[in-house]
Amino acid sequence: MNSDKKIAIWGTGSLCERYLEATQSLTQVVCFIDSNNAGEFKQKPVIVPAQIAQQDIDSIIICSTFVDEIVSLCLSVNVEEHRISVVLPRSLQHVALSEFIKLDANTYYYLPWKALEDTLSPSLSSDIVFPDVYKEIAKSIAYVFISSVDGDFAEFGTCSGYSSSLISRTIDYYSKHLANHEDMHNMTPRELCLFDSFQGFPASTMEEDLASPHVASGAWG
Repeated sequence: MNSDKKIAIWGTGSLCERYLEATQSLTQVVCFIDSNNAGEFKQKPVIVPAQIAQQDIDSIIICSTFVDEIVSLCLSVNVEEHRISVVLPRSLQHVALSEFIKLDANTYYYLPWKALEDTLSPSLSSDIVFPDVYKEIAKSIAYVFISSVDGDFAEFGTCSGYSSSLISRTIDYYSKHLANHEDMHNMTPRELCLFDSFQGFPASTMEEDLASPHVASGAWG
């Protein structure tokens, strides 16, 4: 954390207490922000969101689980996204908002994709034209874990096995990374079931299918 920055922490609850105890960064904090508790905290002023524009603040650290609502309030008072970061409740890791995935206009989710990308890279074939598709598969698996959806994974059609390897590695990664989350929601270990006839595709007869590069090249047949 840059010692020259003027930092405001949003939240004065237990997460904030734990974060300050772990980082010893109180000296860099110029104020706290709380929608309900204006006054003083840790001998620092506590302001309400409407007062943010009146303060000389370089960045805001969100120490709260209500990330979506707080980001919306920050943006409403002209605090840019690059000035916002979030403390993760379990690890107390300090993460820039830019590393969060924006699921829709008002929903942010943190998936440790950068760390996972190195883990998955051996699964990505050099001839894959659209690796981003594989990233989306991995993100979808992560969302299943975060949403505590019970049950196993199944892939129908394994082809060369690249996507199977990717899915397997992703399941293994999040089983370990989110182990506490899984235990808290009583999730049972998930398995990956693969299905394939290994008989190939039926002959293509439709004009649209015949025009496909994969069919025309013989890759699919």
